Order: sequence, then C-alpha cells, then structure tokens
Amino acid sequence: MTSDPAEATGGPGPGPLPGDRSAGRHRLPVRVIGYWRVRGALLSVGLVGVSALMAWQTSWFTTTARWTVVSVLAVLLAVVVLVAPPIRYRIFW
Repeated sequence: MTSDPAEATGGPGPGPLPGDRSAGRHRLPVRVIGYWRVRGALLSVGLVGVSALMAWQTSWFTTTARWTVVSVLAVLLAVVVLVAPPIRYRIFW
C-alpha cells in the first residue's frame, strides 16, 4: 500500500476524472434549450434596444447606414438565438 496517487492508479499521472465515465455523466434536461433561448432573446432585445437608441440619437454616418447596422445586428442575434442552443446542448452536454 502506498500513499502516492500515481502508483495507486497503475501509472504516472492523475487517475481517471469524474467525467471520464459516460455512465456517471450528468445529462441536462432538454428544457435547458428553452431557457438558453429565452435568456438569449432577452439579452438580444436589450442589445438591439441600446444600438437602436444610439442610431436614433447619434449622428455617425448616414441614417441609412445607422439603421442598416441595427438591422444586421438584430438578424444575426435572432439567428444565434435560434441555432446556437441546440448545438451547444449536443456538443457540451
């Protein structure tokens, strides 16, 4: 019997980690995808709201350029809110 953890596992280096066993891995419920979508949507509304306020109040570039930036940002955030949570769920959990 030895107190060295490297010898206790049969070789050099640390032993197996808790996530190494697939049976012992904790799976998140599928409803997490909905939570991630709602959280992303709320954060996106705030971000688009701030950028719209800046486009309305500031005088940088032209009016068309300002609102194009806001529109592109809104579309990109909508795509991310719809597409990213299922991919995130499959890859990481």
